[in-house]
Amino acid sequence: MVCRGIPRLACIAGAEVVRGLVCVLAATLLLTTVLPAAAHAQEAAADPYSQGVELLEAGDWLGALRLWDGARQTLGAEGRSDPRIGIAFIDRTRRDPLLRAGL
Repeated sequence: MVCRGIPRLACIAGAEVVRGLVCVLAATLLLTTVLPAAAHAQEAAADPYSQGVELLEAGDWLGALRLWDGARQTLGAEGRSDPRIGIAFIDRTRRDPLLRAGL
């Protein structure tokens, strides 16, 4: 540490202030970027619509429909809804002639 012409105590105090500011800046970045991104990733993993889309992409359309039907019932019991589920469910069943026939 270079403290030429400054009393040593003042130099140490200045370094502590800078160190404190760096810590505050690092904590602010952590709270505003990293933690919200982790929370969003966790919400997406628990999102029934997204899980159903992943099942569809993996080729398990029946699993997706079952998941969405269960989610519709669960959300309805909680007084909530996710319109994306209904739209995706209808879109998927519209594409399959067996499902349109009710088989």
